[in-house]
This record gives sequence, C-alpha cells and structure tokens, in this order.
Amino acid sequence: MNRWLEIERKWYNEFKEEFPEDAKKLDDSFQKDFIEMEKYGKDLEKLTEEFAKKFTIDDLKMENKKYLNLGCGNNMFYDCINIDSEKEYNPDLVCDIKHLPYEHNSIDGIFALDVLEHVPRNLVLSTLESWHKILKIGGFLILRLPDIRSISEKYLKGKIDATEFSRLIYGGQEKFRFVNFHQSGFDEKTLTKLLKHVGFKKLKEYIEIPCNDNNMLLKFEKM
Repeated sequence: MNRWLEIERKWYNEFKEEFPEDAKKLDDSFQKDFIEMEKYGKDLEKLTEEFAKKFTIDDLKMENKKYLNLGCGNNMFYDCINIDSEKEYNPDLVCDIKHLPYEHNSIDGIFALDVLEHVPRNLVLSTLESWHKILKIGGFLILRLPDIRSISEKYLKGKIDATEFSRLIYGGQEKFRFVNFHQSGFDEKTLTKLLKHVGFKKLKEYIEIPCNDNNMLLKFEKM
C-alpha cells in the first residue's frame, strides 16, 4: 500500500471512531476514493520512480548542486531535498513552502508539482518571489498544476460533469485533508505573465515528468 493511501485510511479510521453515524453515510464515498487513490498512486509511483532514476543519472550527479522538491507528499525525488508541511510523509524537511529557509541565490532547481494551486491567491505572488530569490541565476522552476482553461473546456463540451469539474478546480478536499483544497487557479498565459513579472523566463523544452491533460507542465528559468 502506498504511503499516501496509508495515511488516508488512518484518518478515515479515526473519523469512524469519533463520528460513527456520519461515517456510515459517507462510507461509499470513502471506499470509492480509496480505489481511485490506490490506482492513481500505483501509476504515479511507477512513473515518478522511472523519472527520478533517469533524472539522477542524467543531471543530479554534478557536484555542489542543490534541488528542492516542494510539497513532495509521497513522491520523493532522489538527490533532491524533499519538503512537505506534513510530517507524516517523512520528508527531508518539514516546512511551509511559502517560507523556505534558504539563502538568496543558493538553489539550482525547484520542483513544485501539484503545489502552487494550494497557495492562497493573495499569497501566490509573494511565494513565487521567495522562490525566485533563493534560486541561482539560470536555476530552474518546474511547475505542474491544474489548467483551468483545459478543465473548463472539457466541462463546456460535456466531457466531464459538474462534480468532476468541481473536484478538479477546487481540489479533492478529502476528509481530514485540509491541505487538499485548491486556493488559486491559472491558465498558461496568466501564469507565464505572472512569472515573467517576478523575473523568470519560460523555457520551451520537453520535460520528462508524468502529466495528464487536466494539468499543465511548465519549466521556467531565473533571469
């Protein structure tokens, strides 16, 4: 069982003990979530492991390089400092990704996969500015996050219903998982404009990280 699913089941069991009547009403929903999480977790773990191994071989053997994997959850990258606000994942560093304890111009690259959408809208700019400050000139920022334009188009064309649209836009909001709420949203044009304002330029190159068509995967470089 993957670590992510393990934590969810633990929280659900605690919920059942404290609120047994409510748990009965929600049990079908929970079990459906667990099935989806198990499938998604297995697929993502396999893809992430393949990516991490390749990335280690190709890029991370260079000495004196420091890379951060923000909001890592259960997806640890080899040779990166894996950071998460939830200690249950056993990251290398338990920390708020909006306030990272690194000096200016000290980091070579940042992975923020499925992270930025969880940052409150009024704190997005200051968060991106803080990441920009700790990156070295030429350091990269790789972002994976929901593409609200793509998701909206799917909904308007009837490819997804309102329930799925709501989940993709506002987050899974699993019981007890207060961090899985989406608090900001972007399309590629808006995000690129914002990052350019902060001091990044967009790179047009293939990024070997798993990504589906509900999300966008973008790479930027500190100018």
